[in-house]
Amino acid sequence: SASGPPGGGQKGTTASASRAHAADQLAVLTVQIATEFLVRVYMRTHHSLREDVKHWKATMQALLESNVHANRWFLGTLAGRHHWLKQYLLKCPSQDVRVLFASLLAFSVQCAVR
Repeated sequence: SASGPPGGGQKGTTASASRAHAADQLAVLTVQIATEFLVRVYMRTHHSLREDVKHWKATMQALLESNVHANRWFLGTLAGRHHWLKQYLLKCPSQDVRVLFASLLAFSVQCAVR
């Protein structure tokens, strides 16, 4: 009949919700890995090896904008790690690192208030 799949369509809804949950988990994990890499490796690397700052910025912005859960994780993590804020916004001698960190933070806040 035209009323939908057997079982009232609940199975399809459950599968869809499960896929959405898995996508959210993957987005959060991706932002976690990227953030840890940026903060622990990339931003500490000699400036001559940081030629792709624009690509990292664009990638992180796309990730943060595309998933509210990933963006929430990012902001929550930065809020809980004051030493990162101090290290990369105030004390970092490299202007490109300070600008990258500040722009990601500002972009994330903008996404959160939308």
